[in-house]
Formats: sequence, structure tokens, C-alpha cells
Amino acid sequence: MPLWSYLALDLLLLFSLCLLGFGLASKRKGFHLFRAVGWAGFGIYWGLQAPHYWAIDDAVNVLGCLMAMPIFCYLGYHEYLSHRWDDEYEPLRFIGWAMFIASIGFFAVDKIPAISGALILVVAQQSAWAANLFGYDFSVSGVEYYGNPWYYKTDYLPANEVSAPLLGVDIKIVIACTAIQALLITGAFIFASRGDGRRKWLSFAVVAPAIYAVNLARNALV
Repeated sequence: MPLWSYLALDLLLLFSLCLLGFGLASKRKGFHLFRAVGWAGFGIYWGLQAPHYWAIDDAVNVLGCLMAMPIFCYLGYHEYLSHRWDDEYEPLRFIGWAMFIASIGFFAVDKIPAISGALILVVAQQSAWAANLFGYDFSVSGVEYYGNPWYYKTDYLPANEVSAPLLGVDIKIVIACTAIQALLITGAFIFASRGDGRRKWLSFAVVAPAIYAVNLARNALV
């Protein structure tokens, strides 16, 4: 797909998340409609991602995108029903906040090479250090941006993904190797839950290092 189409999709995603977040900011009846449109836009965004994954022969993600579209649109429809019934369904509100937090966080990391590159470099260096504990001699050459400007990703080819190649072996660390998805999803569900802030931060402080350490061990084993 041409660059303008990716930009249009990113704007659709950002607009949908803003509507979802704005709608979640209040429990008043009319705000359900903002959530409904936000969920529907989110579903359409993922549905329109399917051609990209089809073009790069990624059948698993094609299926995931096609399944995501009706699921998110159904959540939007449920928000519309909540508007009609003047009802606040707390589990749906919880899912909405979790999705909003995780998606905004990943959007910033994935779409801004300055952020993703810094994270990838740190994880690559620590992964190489962990592997070297077993007698290897890996090192990181630096971050390869493939011409992407620091403020926005413009190259969506898998071969040109922002990465940190390891010297001496045909392996490179990419954003999927940083566990950022798992950290964001875990954090989103923790902070979207009900409870006092201290318990939420304590829970995240216990779980996040474990996720990060396990991911480093996985990278080192690979």
C-alpha cells in the first residue's frame, strides 16, 4: 500500500482512540455514542489492515484482522444499546479503558522511531549481555532506521523494520522482541481495574520486571 494509505489508517486509529477515551471520561448517557463510534472505527482500522498482511503472506494476522473487525464493531453496537437503555455496563467500560491505555501506548512506541529505536537498542544490548553469560560473544552494531524519520515511521516493509542487528549472527532485535506489547497489555488491565492507585502500582512493579526478565531470557536463548 502507498504511504498515504498508512497515514490515513493511522489517523483513523488515532481519531477512534480519541473518541473512545473521550467517551470513557464520563458515565453520562450521551458519551456512550462517542465510545460506540470509537469502537467501530477501531474495528474498521484493523479490518483495513488485512490487505497489508495479505501482501506480505502473513495469513495469521490476516485472520486476526478479519476477526477483530466484527468483534470491535459489536462492542460499539453494545455501547449504542447502553445509550438507548441508559445503562452503564462496567465490564465493557473496563475493557474500553484497557484497550485505550494499551493502544495509545503502543501507537506511540510503534509509530515513533525515536522511541522504538531507543527501546530496541536497550533490549538488544541486554539480550546480548544475557547470551554472553553462556560463553558467546555477541554485540550490537546500533539501531537501523532504514530511512525512517525520528518522528514517524514511513517504511512498513517487514524487511525494513526499525531494528538492532547483532554482530556475528543473522539475528536482529525488533519491537516484537522487547515485550512492550505484553507490558502495555498487563499495565492497561491493571490500571483500568478498580482499586486504589498504590495497589495498582505495586502490582505492576511486581509483574513488569518478571515479564521483562523472561523476555530477555527468551531473546538470549534464540
